Amino acid sequence: MKYHGGSKPGTSRQISPLSFVGDDKVRAYCHASGRNKTFIIRKIEVLDATDHASRDYETAPIPKDPLSLAEALNDQIDRLQFIGWHVGITEEMYSLHRFFKNGKPRKTPIISICFCEFTHDSYYDPELDNLVEEKRKSTRPWVVRCEEGNYASAFKSLSSAAAKFMDFATTRANKV
Repeated sequence: MKYHGGSKPGTSRQISPLSFVGDDKVRAYCHASGRNKTFIIRKIEVLDATDHASRDYETAPIPKDPLSLAEALNDQIDRLQFIGWHVGITEEMYSLHRFFKNGKPRKTPIISICFCEFTHDSYYDPELDNLVEEKRKSTRPWVVRCEEGNYASAFKSLSSAAAKFMDFATTRANKV
């Protein structure tokens, strides 16, 4: 959409609607800023798929790396729930779960993000004729897993990992 209001009128941005506020406003997650915002409906210009509008929201840098999972993702919880996920939260991990037909959340997460301070390497040592395991501090401690497609990747920064987590959450939401 193009929004003809706010601090940058006429800027193209992608939003995910969350709710309507009265008859003339919509509350939505703005991908450009990474925040929930309220937009005046009459100031919204809907763009179609053939419109080659600017996609600044896809490459907008995150100004600073969040210090915790809560700082990175707490603003996203309402959006994640709105698009159909059950959000599991612990101090070490955020996870997204599907629901059973009876409405209860499944225990096994589909998507997760966590901090793994250490990594383990295993190799066979022919001199010892044994399998050797080494534990070392990880240079890429933020891990995102997606059970669909058996994807797992490690990231150096939490902001990059959180972006991948949200990307998976959004692209897998239509399968919820």
